[in-house]
Amino acid sequence: MLNFNQDFIETFVHSVQTTLDAKYQVEAAPLQWHIKGSQEDFPIVITGIVGITSEKFNGNINFSFTEPAFLAIVSKVLDKTVAKMSYTLTEGAAELLRVVYGNAKSHSQSKGYSLKTAIPAIVSGHTIQTKAVTKNPTLVVPFKTEFGHFIIEFTEQSLENETMTDHFA
Repeated sequence: MLNFNQDFIETFVHSVQTTLDAKYQVEAAPLQWHIKGSQEDFPIVITGIVGITSEKFNGNINFSFTEPAFLAIVSKVLDKTVAKMSYTLTEGAAELLRVVYGNAKSHSQSKGYSLKTAIPAIVSGHTIQTKAVTKNPTLVVPFKTEFGHFIIEFTEQSLENETMTDHFA
């Protein structure tokens, strides 16, 4: 199993907490970190995916939300009440990810390493599931808010030369 860089993970945890609290007045408490199993506890309806390249981490970070948590948080991001999921909410999700990523990038620079500019991808649907196409484990950091749960998933790129056929054999 990979050894995840705790300092790097904590940079993102801190950035999520400070972004949500300071900018959007949402308190997010991280729960116990764990390696992703075959199924997670929360029904996810929207995920933002950011590819990361840095000295500390090369891979993907997914920000995934339950519907109640996402609707409440995106209502604060957009400064208007949002009552149901729609395709147009992907911009709100992307904006939230850009702010969190920007804070993490700034915080990481103060620690002596850098994150390259990244463009988030957003996936939404009814109870979606994410799975990285790699043999590496995915670290899950769940959060609890007064509105519901969301998770951050960290999947490092393989150090070995994997091919797509390795995953379908």
